[in-house]
Amino acid sequence: MTDLFEYGEAIRRRNEGMTLAASHSPSFGEAAYIALIALAQRKEFIHIDDFLRAFPERPNSPNAMGSVWQRAIKNKIIKHSGRVAPCRTEAKKHAHQYPIYCSLIFKPITETSTWYK
Repeated sequence: MTDLFEYGEAIRRRNEGMTLAASHSPSFGEAAYIALIALAQRKEFIHIDDFLRAFPERPNSPNAMGSVWQRAIKNKIIKHSGRVAPCRTEAKKHAHQYPIYCSLIFKPITETSTWYK
């Protein structure tokens, strides 16, 4: 029996999930990334609950979304706020504490915005 908390096993499962995300559909990762960017433009703080409501497509593995979030961090779209909160959108995820991210591209709509005039 494999110890689920063994570091090597955790790395293997993470990599398996990211590989699954890439093979899920040719455009799945890109579509999820675009949805995350759109969310980051609208919200100052982003939690997994926000993303799950905004992007209804789900991968086969819960680990598959890691590459999308990591890409957004690498490209300076979001950064970890140092806070976490449980997922309330999906019952299967309720026990896990998910990061709350700060958007680095948040664009608040103000009365001085000109896009709607």
